[in-house]
Amino acid sequence: MKLFKILTTLFFILFIPLTVLGQKNPYWQEPTAAEADSLKMVLQSTENDSVKMYMNRQLGTYYQEIHRFTALAYFETQLKLAKKLKQKIWEADALSGIGYVSSLIQNYPGSLDNLLAARDIASDPQASKGLWNVYLFSEDGDANRARLTVLTAIINHLGVLNYFVGNYEKALEYYEEVAVVNEVLNDKVMTSFIHLNKGESLSGLGKYDLAKTELLASLKSFESSGYKKYTGLLYWDIGKIYEAEGNYSEAKKYYDLSVTTNIELDSPDFLGEGYLALANLYKNTGYPDSSFVFAHKALTTYRTMNDSLGLIKAHSELASVFDARAQIDSAYYHMKEHISLSSAMNREERVKEFQVLGLNEQLRLNDLETEKVLLQSQMRTYGLAAGIGALFLISIITYRNNIRQKKDKALIETSYANLKATQQQLIQQEKLASLGQLTAGIAHEIKNPLNFVNNFSELSVELIEEAREELRRVTRDGGPVSEKEKNPLLRGDGIAEGGARGVSDEAENEDLSQYSEADSDSANTPLNPSASWRGEFRKSDPSLLLEILNDIETNLKTIHKHGSRADGIVKSMLEHSRGGSGKMEPTHLNELVKEFVNLSFHGMRAGKDPINVDIDLQLDENTGEIPLVAEDFSRVILNLCNNAFDAMREKGIKNSELKIKNYSPKLTVRTKAENGNVVVEIQDNGPGIPEEMKDKILQPFFTTKKGTQGTGLGLSITNDIIKAHGGSLNVISPSEKGTIFTISLPI
Repeated sequence: MKLFKILTTLFFILFIPLTVLGQKNPYWQEPTAAEADSLKMVLQSTENDSVKMYMNRQLGTYYQEIHRFTALAYFETQLKLAKKLKQKIWEADALSGIGYVSSLIQNYPGSLDNLLAARDIASDPQASKGLWNVYLFSEDGDANRARLTVLTAIINHLGVLNYFVGNYEKALEYYEEVAVVNEVLNDKVMTSFIHLNKGESLSGLGKYDLAKTELLASLKSFESSGYKKYTGLLYWDIGKIYEAEGNYSEAKKYYDLSVTTNIELDSPDFLGEGYLALANLYKNTGYPDSSFVFAHKALTTYRTMNDSLGLIKAHSELASVFDARAQIDSAYYHMKEHISLSSAMNREERVKEFQVLGLNEQLRLNDLETEKVLLQSQMRTYGLAAGIGALFLISIITYRNNIRQKKDKALIETSYANLKATQQQLIQQEKLASLGQLTAGIAHEIKNPLNFVNNFSELSVELIEEAREELRRVTRDGGPVSEKEKNPLLRGDGIAEGGARGVSDEAENEDLSQYSEADSDSANTPLNPSASWRGEFRKSDPSLLLEILNDIETNLKTIHKHGSRADGIVKSMLEHSRGGSGKMEPTHLNELVKEFVNLSFHGMRAGKDPINVDIDLQLDENTGEIPLVAEDFSRVILNLCNNAFDAMREKGIKNSELKIKNYSPKLTVRTKAENGNVVVEIQDNGPGIPEEMKDKILQPFFTTKKGTQGTGLGLSITNDIIKAHGGSLNVISPSEKGTIFTISLPI
């Protein structure tokens, strides 16, 4: 097996560059489905990081138009390996892939960040030094051409990003920039992309003649280069233009070509778009039956891909078709599915709107900065002209700037107000989430003592019944019994206990005689025993009754203890809900830490996807009391523990998917006094925090959680509270070995 791995690694290191040498445009070579399967098999066996970096890159390009999230995972692995190997061009290429796929899944700010970072790297001529396997980027082995090839792909993806958000003019500027660099490279595939992307942006601007010219030029260029991956999309773009112009016969021709080509190239996403385009065309031209056939094919395609956006469009189209055919039940079903899927994505849509707002703001600020630089350059140029003309020109520019600044100021103030409103909503959501977790934890804490109260109450009732049975057994042969003897509660210290405390036999016999004379007719009944009862009583075992009563006493003490505990928990809840004065008061640190670690644990167990966690409390008794705002610092403990539980849950899910066993979540909480400070450490064995995120996790609104699961305020508020106490918060997170948050507070 070891020999196989060595031979496999040597094969990919030595053979791949040789095969690429014989191919044109090596940068655009992508694996087929069979080759992708082979790459995955070899990837599992090789231990060479350079080979793994190449394989992840190839698999990412294969999946980017088939399954976006799978492609994203491969590109992210390529990025990690490139950083480890200090391969700058490979790093820029990975960032470019991540940026492009992020734009496809509508993560626009993330796409912009990655693409700008990639452009910064690839713009540096020094980045190509020491490039591994340069022939994978340039057919002639020129490292600088390899760098320029990656740079043009990055700038092209920036144009695509702007096209997706509707900034068609800005997109065209990026494509012109790509064209300038490509004049040096003369890359036919990139030339094809430039024409294709220009055509789509011009179509978005309604300039159909120019768009059609660019798209037809792209089709010719793709045929010349032999790169066919996006040919089906190109046919679809041309068909949309003809449909917009009302030329339905030509539109159908190109839609049919799109469908046929996408089937041949195994491009399911573009295939679904082709089916929907034909369904819509047939519906608009009065052929509902044909429209149904193609809409149903689109639905089947998107179901196979599990593409929510495609399913929404397919259900909407089918609902429209069935409505036109007067099939109300079927129309209702598909409209219901359309509404259901749309409703499920409402939350995501709001996030996307927020992301688009952030992206537009970033782009606007970049444009303002660019305009500012250009304006300063103009002012210097006009200043050299000297004289009254230059002063007059500067006055005009200054006047225009004042008007523009006023407009920009109004726009910035509006954006700032919207941002503040969003921030307040997020803060309120964070407060409600913390309150929900706290309430769930307290409910669990109250449940335990109440269980004790209920269980021991039932047990005490049973013991009293046993005592009664013992009395009935003792008195079953008859004889009078006093009211005190009939009722142990009236007697006070119990029958058996009375004997133990020295009640005389004479007094006992006197009472029995008196009752015997007074009521001889009731002899031999359980409640009126005869004189023989005295002998029977002496034969009974008083210790049994005493033991039962002792058990009752113990149970009642337990009931009282846990009832008091429940009362204390309720009082603590009320105090927490009222909030504190904000003043620091001496607080027993260990007790506070223990209480809120338990509250966080029970809140997690009561919430969604609970996990089993081993909690290890290592509390130093020497910490004693320290000045704290208890209501605030308790939130610090809750936030850090909640984050730890979330991280360990995520690692558990990931290990399950990878079929990795023997993972046991563990939370370790330590307190200790050292060097005049008190230190609190909260350690988990989760997946850890990536190195590139450590500097960002304490920033407001930054979150590593998916979608809208996190607000990004928890750690920021935690850090602010610790600073308000005069302390500091440090993070240690070795890769894949968990995270340690260390809080240092002055005594």
